[in-house]
Amino acid sequence: MHDIGEERFVTRLSQAARTHGVQLVLLLSACTLYLIHALYFWPQTIDDAFISYRFAENLANGLGPGYKPGDRYTEGFTNPLWTLLHIPSISAGISPLLTAKILGLAFGLATLILLNQFCSVIRDK
Repeated sequence: MHDIGEERFVTRLSQAARTHGVQLVLLLSACTLYLIHALYFWPQTIDDAFISYRFAENLANGLGPGYKPGDRYTEGFTNPLWTLLHIPSISAGISPLLTAKILGLAFGLATLILLNQFCSVIRDK
Protein backbone atom coordinates (compact mmCIF):
# COMPACT_ATOMS: atom_id res chain seq x y z
CA MET A 1 0.00 0.00 0.00
CA HIS A 2 1.12 3.49 -0.83
CA ASP A 3 0.98 6.27 1.64
CA ILE A 4 -0.86 9.45 0.56
CA GLY A 5 2.20 11.51 1.57
CA GLU A 6 4.41 9.38 -0.65
CA GLU A 7 2.09 9.90 -3.63
CA ARG A 8 2.11 13.67 -3.08
CA PHE A 9 5.90 13.62 -2.92
CA VAL A 10 6.16 11.68 -6.20
CA THR A 11 3.63 14.01 -7.85
CA ARG A 12 5.53 17.11 -6.70
CA LEU A 13 8.82 15.57 -7.78
CA SER A 14 7.53 14.83 -11.27
CA GLN A 15 6.06 18.34 -11.57
CA ALA A 16 9.38 19.83 -10.48
CA ALA A 17 11.24 17.68 -13.03
CA ARG A 18 8.90 18.84 -15.81
CA THR A 19 9.26 22.47 -14.74
CA HIS A 20 13.04 22.24 -14.65
CA GLY A 21 13.05 20.44 -17.99
CA VAL A 22 10.98 23.18 -19.61
CA GLN A 23 13.20 25.81 -18.02
CA LEU A 24 16.32 24.08 -19.33
CA VAL A 25 14.88 23.87 -22.84
CA LEU A 26 14.02 27.59 -22.70
CA LEU A 27 17.51 28.47 -21.47
CA LEU A 28 19.19 26.41 -24.17
CA SER A 29 16.90 27.92 -26.81
CA ALA A 30 17.66 31.45 -25.62
CA CYS A 31 21.41 30.76 -25.62
CA THR A 32 21.23 29.24 -29.11
CA LEU A 33 19.28 32.21 -30.49
CA TYR A 34 21.70 34.60 -28.80
CA LEU A 35 24.70 32.85 -30.35
CA ILE A 36 23.10 32.84 -33.81
CA HIS A 37 22.36 36.56 -33.45
CA ALA A 38 25.90 37.28 -32.22
CA LEU A 39 27.48 35.32 -35.06
CA TYR A 40 25.34 37.15 -37.61
CA PHE A 41 26.65 40.48 -36.33
CA TRP A 42 30.21 39.24 -35.61
CA PRO A 43 31.76 41.20 -38.53
CA GLN A 44 30.13 44.47 -37.42
CA THR A 45 32.06 46.85 -35.18
CA ILE A 46 31.04 50.35 -34.15
CA ASP A 47 33.86 52.81 -34.84
CA ASP A 48 33.67 54.39 -31.35
CA ALA A 49 34.97 51.12 -29.92
CA PHE A 50 38.38 51.84 -31.40
CA ILE A 51 38.74 54.91 -29.18
CA SER A 52 38.60 52.65 -26.12
CA TYR A 53 41.00 50.20 -27.75
CA ARG A 54 43.53 53.00 -28.38
CA PHE A 55 43.38 54.13 -24.75
CA ALA A 56 43.74 50.52 -23.58
CA GLU A 57 46.73 49.98 -25.88
CA ASN A 58 48.44 53.10 -24.57
CA LEU A 59 47.79 52.06 -20.99
CA ALA A 60 49.06 48.54 -21.69
CA ASN A 61 52.23 49.95 -23.23
CA GLY A 62 52.86 52.23 -20.24
CA LEU A 63 52.11 55.44 -22.15
CA GLY A 64 49.35 56.58 -19.82
CA PRO A 65 45.69 57.27 -20.48
CA GLY A 66 45.98 59.38 -23.60
CA TYR A 67 44.70 58.93 -27.13
CA LYS A 68 48.13 59.55 -28.66
CA PRO A 69 51.49 58.77 -27.06
CA GLY A 70 52.75 61.89 -25.32
CA ASP A 71 49.28 63.39 -24.83
CA ARG A 72 48.34 64.75 -21.48
CA TYR A 73 46.35 62.34 -19.40
CA THR A 74 42.81 62.60 -20.64
CA GLU A 75 39.69 60.55 -20.25
CA GLY A 76 38.42 60.32 -23.80
CA PHE A 77 36.24 57.28 -23.18
CA THR A 78 33.04 56.71 -21.24
CA ASN A 79 33.67 53.10 -20.31
CA PRO A 80 36.65 52.84 -17.95
CA LEU A 81 35.97 49.27 -16.81
CA TRP A 82 35.58 48.01 -20.39
CA THR A 83 38.80 49.78 -21.34
CA LEU A 84 40.67 48.30 -18.36
CA LEU A 85 39.39 44.80 -19.18
CA HIS A 86 41.28 44.96 -22.49
CA ILE A 87 44.70 45.75 -21.01
CA PRO A 88 45.69 42.15 -20.07
CA SER A 89 44.85 40.76 -23.49
CA ILE A 90 46.62 43.61 -25.29
CA SER A 91 49.68 42.97 -23.10
CA ALA A 92 49.49 39.32 -24.18
CA GLY A 93 49.41 40.33 -27.85
CA ILE A 94 45.71 39.55 -28.41
CA SER A 95 43.69 41.91 -30.57
CA PRO A 96 41.38 44.19 -28.56
CA LEU A 97 38.70 43.65 -31.19
CA LEU A 98 38.78 39.88 -30.66
CA THR A 99 38.84 40.39 -26.90
CA ALA A 100 35.78 42.64 -27.07
CA LYS A 101 33.83 40.15 -29.15
CA ILE A 102 34.69 37.22 -26.87
CA LEU A 103 33.92 39.22 -23.72
CA GLY A 104 30.64 40.35 -25.28
CA LEU A 105 29.65 36.75 -26.01
CA ALA A 106 30.67 35.62 -22.53
CA PHE A 107 28.84 38.43 -20.74
CA GLY A 108 25.73 37.90 -22.88
CA LEU A 109 25.63 34.16 -22.08
CA ALA A 110 26.31 34.89 -18.41
CA THR A 111 23.37 37.30 -18.39
CA LEU A 112 21.04 34.63 -19.78
CA ILE A 113 22.27 32.07 -17.23
CA LEU A 114 21.88 34.52 -14.33
CA LEU A 115 18.41 35.44 -15.57
CA ASN A 116 17.54 31.76 -15.59
CA GLN A 117 18.77 31.41 -11.99
CA PHE A 118 16.81 34.49 -10.97
CA CYS A 119 13.65 33.02 -12.49
CA SER A 120 14.26 29.80 -10.55
CA VAL A 121 14.51 31.71 -7.28
CA ILE A 122 11.34 33.69 -8.02
CA ARG A 123 9.47 30.56 -9.08
CA ASP A 124 10.48 28.58 -5.98
CA LYS A 125 9.29 31.27 -3.55
